[in-house]
Amino acid sequence: AKADLHGAKMRVLKSKLPSIIGVSGYVLAESKSRFSIMTESREILQIGKIGSVFALRVDDSNYLVYGDQMTASSAGRFTKKLKSRSVELN
Repeated sequence: AKADLHGAKMRVLKSKLPSIIGVSGYVLAESKSRFSIMTESREILQIGKIGSVFALRVDDSNYLVYGDQMTASSAGRFTKKLKSRSVELN
């Protein structure tokens, strides 16, 4: 699974920082360890990937993005194969 998430709308489902759970916005930039997300109120937040889970909607499908699996820059991910996980949603 190779992905470029720039411009994608995502929401934080799980994080080590409880204050950012539920935050949503558009991905402006991505580094090896964090996403820069612009919220609806035009605030730019730096959100760490390690220990975080994000929800991403593309067309009519929902996806979970595990930050731990995204710890390469977007350019570096194109050469790295990610392991798939099955998740049970309640």
